[in-house]
Amino acid sequence: MIARAGTKAVLCLVVVCAALLPARAFQLDSPAWPQPGIDFHVVIPDQSDVFNAAFVEAIDRWNDSSAFTFTKISDSADPCNDPNDNPAINGVGFAALACGDEPFDETTLAITQSWSSSRRIQSGIVFNTAFTWGVYSGPRQQSSVDMRRVAVHELGHAIGLGHTTAVSIMQPN
Repeated sequence: MIARAGTKAVLCLVVVCAALLPARAFQLDSPAWPQPGIDFHVVIPDQSDVFNAAFVEAIDRWNDSSAFTFTKISDSADPCNDPNDNPAINGVGFAALACGDEPFDETTLAITQSWSSSRRIQSGIVFNTAFTWGVYSGPRQQSSVDMRRVAVHELGHAIGLGHTTAVSIMQPN
């Protein structure tokens, strides 16, 4: 009897301690996709194969570590396509403007533009051409911004995730 009571006490303590730990989960920031995956056009117009490969690696990181699946389409699509005027299509690109005539602010590396009604129907990612971009591992370099890391962050927004300090890749800066 004592062993059983001791086991219950330990189990109770474990449950209480687990409940006190901070939550480490993603939360959706906007309407969800109707299914847990989308097609994403991964060829970035007018960019080298290095950037295209980095974007594909960023997609692979989400595919390998989440229940959401990006199906890679090997062509380009306008990330600022308006699905009210054309069929919905998810794409990526570099531009000096953030989808239209609106300039990026001086600290914005990239944006994810999403369209939704009751469900998300399209997302596009635009990298700001005002920055010097590279693809590298290790600590941040002063001379360029790692496109792959920013792509992982922006793809999180494409899924529907918002900024959080609980998960490093989705921190606001």
